[in-house]
Amino acid sequence: MPTELSSRQREMLAFIREYIGEVGYPPSHREIVGGTDTSSTSNVAYNLRRLREEGFVEFDEFTSRSIRLVDGSAAAFTIPLAGWLNSDQPLPAPRKHFPTVAIVPSQLMGARQADAFAVHVRGWWLAESARGIADGDLLIVDRPGGRLAEAASYITWNSPTQQTEIVYGRDLGETRTISARLRCLVRTMVAP
Repeated sequence: MPTELSSRQREMLAFIREYIGEVGYPPSHREIVGGTDTSSTSNVAYNLRRLREEGFVEFDEFTSRSIRLVDGSAAAFTIPLAGWLNSDQPLPAPRKHFPTVAIVPSQLMGARQADAFAVHVRGWWLAESARGIADGDLLIVDRPGGRLAEAASYITWNSPTQQTEIVYGRDLGETRTISARLRCLVRTMVAP
């Protein structure tokens, strides 16, 4: 029978979920120290081993940033499906009530699932600028909050060109308005 997690372990697990959700890859031990009420990297290592024993995470002790959340691969939830993302229109604004939803595996989302929504890509216009995003793909996005991450991808509206673009945080310029942060892509497969 699993034991009760300590408050520090719950805090670390929440931080890891949030970090992966925001940045897209696991935090280092030092980043966990900085983001939680943990005093040292050795405390982080100890508590990560305990979380692994309880089945909440997996990691390789000899590889940095190898933490992987184990949430139960069958777990899923629904998020609003906002509509289509076109090159010549801004990102559809999320509304209070959406007519349809997308079903997304929980391990793709991190901790901030309440802020997430999905959009379908229409057309092949993103293939070059966004590293292979294709027509019909489902993008899971959220409204960015807090600090912008240089390595994260953002959906932006470029006012001078009147185009929707996907750019890294480090490449954001003054002419772009951030519409959403790209959390993950779900490739849609259509049988011939």
